[in-house]
Amino acid sequence: MNIGNIAQLPLKYAKQVQSGTVNNNNKMFSEKGDVFVKSNKSHANIATPPVFSGSFYNNDATFSKNDILKILSESKDLTLSSTNLLKKHYSKNDIYDFPLKFATACYNSRDLGNQYITDKIPEIFKGISEYELCDAFDSLSSKLRDESLFESDFPSVVKKIGNKNFFIDYLGEGGECKVFTISDSLQNNDNSVIFKIYDKSSPICNFDNFNVSNYGFYGNIGLLREANRAGVCDVPDLYLANPIFSDTDIDENFNSKGGWAVVENANTKDAKDGLGLKYWLRDMGLDIYDYCVDNLINGFYIDLGGIDSRAHGGLYDNKLPAYKLISEIYSEYLSGKTTEDIINELS
Repeated sequence: MNIGNIAQLPLKYAKQVQSGTVNNNNKMFSEKGDVFVKSNKSHANIATPPVFSGSFYNNDATFSKNDILKILSESKDLTLSSTNLLKKHYSKNDIYDFPLKFATACYNSRDLGNQYITDKIPEIFKGISEYELCDAFDSLSSKLRDESLFESDFPSVVKKIGNKNFFIDYLGEGGECKVFTISDSLQNNDNSVIFKIYDKSSPICNFDNFNVSNYGFYGNIGLLREANRAGVCDVPDLYLANPIFSDTDIDENFNSKGGWAVVENANTKDAKDGLGLKYWLRDMGLDIYDYCVDNLINGFYIDLGGIDSRAHGGLYDNKLPAYKLISEIYSEYLSGKTTEDIINELS
């Protein structure tokens, strides 16, 4: 079974997975009735590419509660329908606040009763309602966060969504997320999507709080959505996502649900000519600092972490107290607090 290119992972922390042959006779059934198809896979570490050179970071960057209060106040009316989360241009005096504003827009939308992104239903899921899809991915995001599953014989899950079976195959684990392919055939994955499950916190940040850095869910998936809206031709399509993390007991699994995204599988096509990511970013005063050839598949940039202001980088550096303060404040959303609650606490 072709599980796709492991470069769908954020390769700064990626693990390579070599695909084996799926034996249809080697199955086990859970108590809930799901079918698990065991596949033989071996894991090998990829050498870690160099991190930022150091010249990018603004090591003197400071950030106070008042700075965060200003961003929250500017964001208090933003939702997932808003079109003004990203500045038209970030000057030398502007911090890259988009991940923070997108996070606030997500939780404002949660409080209005609609936390899901359903920008486009891919062909593989045609005929299945948005509700069924989002509910299924919420359940899967909880189940697949179970660390005990990620052993050398990780099973491929056969999941029924609507009236159709889908094959969910583990690709590997990156610094911010676990990555899977979802296909409708055991023979090939030409008609498939990528399923990403993000962490609330991340090894990149070194804080057990809330990852709102440019590397995390809100920086990565949020910017992918903006790039899609702008017509950028060399990034995958974002199809569906639930940016909201919450505790759950789905299928007697007490892991968090949410924090997932379904995106285009870049292995199945080539990027077309048009507005390129680096040109689009350059015009806004932004750049991608985690650029390497391994983050490209068929001309697509598949990891949009590491994007920051050209002239004012460093806010999300985990070595600085500024990001620790941001992480602690934004983690208040996880306990159910609203933007207004957090603003009142900071005022």
